[in-house]
Amino acid sequence: MDGLTRDDLQTRKDALMEELRGLEAERSKLATEAFDARWADTLDRAAMALRGLDCFELAPIDTAEIAREVNASVEGVTFGRVGWGAAVVLFFAVLGFSLSQATKPRDAGGSMTGATVDQGQAKLDALEARLDKDPQDLEAAAELAHTAIRSGDLEAGMKYVEAGRKVAPEDPRIKSSLAALMLAIGYTDRAEGLLDTVINQEPTLARAWLWRGVLYSTKGDAEQARAAFRKVLELSDDPEDRRLAAAMMADTVPEEPAAVTPPRARGHVRLADGASAPQDALVFVYARRSADGSGPPLAALKLPASSLPLDFELGDKDIIMQGVTWPDEVWLSARIDTDGNAMTHDEGAPESAPLGPVSSSDPVELILQ
Repeated sequence: MDGLTRDDLQTRKDALMEELRGLEAERSKLATEAFDARWADTLDRAAMALRGLDCFELAPIDTAEIAREVNASVEGVTFGRVGWGAAVVLFFAVLGFSLSQATKPRDAGGSMTGATVDQGQAKLDALEARLDKDPQDLEAAAELAHTAIRSGDLEAGMKYVEAGRKVAPEDPRIKSSLAALMLAIGYTDRAEGLLDTVINQEPTLARAWLWRGVLYSTKGDAEQARAAFRKVLELSDDPEDRRLAAAMMADTVPEEPAAVTPPRARGHVRLADGASAPQDALVFVYARRSADGSGPPLAALKLPASSLPLDFELGDKDIIMQGVTWPDEVWLSARIDTDGNAMTHDEGAPESAPLGPVSSSDPVELILQ
């Protein structure tokens, strides 16, 4: 990796993340051992690029150490110390966070100070002492598991989850942390199913909603992710869960809604007195550039004749030929069709005379006679 620029590493990371997504899509086509080997190798290479990116901010890249870690993983340490470290780097990178950004203490403008970090570590030390003294202490195991996973120490998180599962495998807090571990190593579907079970079991468990938000963020569903993070802010009294939920919520930007264009023409279609149309017939409404109704239509609508009299709107979405723009003036017409084929003209079927020029969305009336 010597001589690589930040852009080189960013490009490599992006390519490897895409490779992981493609590999996940091919999971069903590969034998389990082959998939696991390729996944672990790709994951470690992506983590190597991500660590390199972080090192631009922190210190020169220790390429020898990174190489030793990757080689150890490739030689068989599957999701051990190195594998879990790689997983958590990607876990946060998917959301646009690096580990240093997600977990580092913040200055006066933030919520974490040196004193807060010290207090938090003292709490963790006390919980570890409790669990060492009493391996049946489910509360300690559950809190240690959640805190470890949230901070990025998935290896410790796995250890505490296993300790909790030995005591109460169906405890929703333990199952929530297990789902977070599954999500971190790429088993999204399994994580989603488990989180659904947890939330059905304990709908006020804020940490389950936190991981649900992370899950939907990785799937690109901004609306569901933000809804889950809002639940964390509503339910949680844990300041770090709330901080992460708020940060991820801000980072998960919903897609801009499609622009809504006003109608170019609108109006009312009705049958003239004495005219009729079969109930299974159709009404075609056309916009054309010509006053005599000749030439191909610019835009068209197909509506059921059973709805007559009816209102209509024509706009850019109804333009027949892609790339054509709506002109300043159009002429509107309508006709009844009995065979469902727009290319045929039914002799004697009611139709309207062309009406125009229409240059605004002021309503018009088309009379079928």
